[in-house]
Amino acid sequence: MLDFFSRGTKSKSDPLANAAAAKAYADALKQEYGAAAHEKMTEMLAEVNAQSSRVTADLLDAVLTLNLEIQPLHDNLCTQYFLNSRMPKVLEGQLRAQILSFGKELLDFYQRALSFDVDVQQEERCVPCCLWYWCA
Repeated sequence: MLDFFSRGTKSKSDPLANAAAAKAYADALKQEYGAAAHEKMTEMLAEVNAQSSRVTADLLDAVLTLNLEIQPLHDNLCTQYFLNSRMPKVLEGQLRAQILSFGKELLDFYQRALSFDVDVQQEERCVPCCLWYWCA
């Protein structure tokens, strides 16, 4: 009951601030929403992709962590889609849309993260470690 009074004073932390915050957010999503956490994650990725902000190393690390944390739910959806051949067409379409939209949002983010931006200074670039190692 006392938790009710403390909710108003807490500030909502950014789940994409770093990998630890992303893992905590994914765990909370899975606990609260169960299998529906997959859809919540897709919505959050769509919001991130709609923003025009630069991709930082912490943001990339957070999205990679979220991808790893939500992957079992995504695998379950794919298994459900492929193994149930007698599924109604409406449900089949919904599952296919969920699977494809999650993949599309992740690919859009990774494409943006790995694209080369000439306006960004070398120190501010988010370059994968293997590319940085080879180019250095």
